Amino acid sequence: MTTAAADKKSNDVKTVSWTRSSPISARTVLLQAQNTFGIPAQTILFFDAADYASAFSSYTLETITRGTDEMILGYQYLVNEAISRIQAGHDANLVFYLQSDAEREHGMMTAVAEAAFTALAEKTAELYAGKNFGVVLVKAEQPLNGDAAQWLFQYLQNDAVQKNARNPKHAAHWIKPLSKVPGVLSLLNR
Repeated sequence: MTTAAADKKSNDVKTVSWTRSSPISARTVLLQAQNTFGIPAQTILFFDAADYASAFSSYTLETITRGTDEMILGYQYLVNEAISRIQAGHDANLVFYLQSDAEREHGMMTAVAEAAFTALAEKTAELYAGKNFGVVLVKAEQPLNGDAAQWLFQYLQNDAVQKNARNPKHAAHWIKPLSKVPGVLSLLNR
């Protein structure tokens, strides 16, 4: 299940509308996911800097307001709602997936929003480390493809990842797609 604008809906994937400037919409997104699939084990927040950069290339009052609503405020509402649901007893992971090419220059609004997403991810990981859920941070420089998506879902199913995600020592640690699962080397050495 994914969020999408009404004009970007697909028949291949269950999509829901998300009005990013509304906390009620954030709650509705998660309720629809729960009603459709049951309690989700993974909530993945995906930030694609290149996609946003094309929509927010200029730095005007309009793009500042719209960019803040879409790229900063919306994620904060969704994180707040996801954490509230998880703390209510649902065992799940909260995944922050940042897709950004360090070599590519983005406009000011996108750069500010990317920094805000990064800070939100890291602070969430630090604050909730050791709780009943894991916060996983993934930073990719290449566009999400089938291999990276498959890796992510397999990675999140691993018990060592679950332990790492909940360990305060590993909070706010960004991983790269297709990286090895933690603990694999220690198992091989035994």
